[in-house]
Amino acid sequence: MHSSLHAHKLKLKYYIGNFYEGQVLKEIVMAIITKSHETELKILNVTCDMGSCNRAMWREFGIQVGKTGQPVFSVPHPVEPKLKLHFMANVPHVVKNIKVALVNGQQIDVDGRYVSMKPVEA
Repeated sequence: MHSSLHAHKLKLKYYIGNFYEGQVLKEIVMAIITKSHETELKILNVTCDMGSCNRAMWREFGIQVGKTGQPVFSVPHPVEPKLKLHFMANVPHVVKNIKVALVNGQQIDVDGRYVSMKPVEA
């Protein structure tokens, strides 16, 4: 575990591994949130890479991302329902995935406009 304190925010980092199904991972995250709340630490954001285990955990929480449907990035906080629990992808991991997609020749749709490596290759 790693933690740092900055402007009344505490960043907790846990590496749990890639061996869990979404429901099990959700239970682990819920336990961390509940135990932290008992010590008056409020976890308001869950950040992780977009590995299949983490995507499954997001679905278990009701988070929706993808090509279809309305995206949902937050849910009512499980301990303090008047607050929201937000979910974010790890930004460097997202940038790496975009790069890999472009290098592999895929096009990325951004609001009906396509991004590809073709302008770079010219």
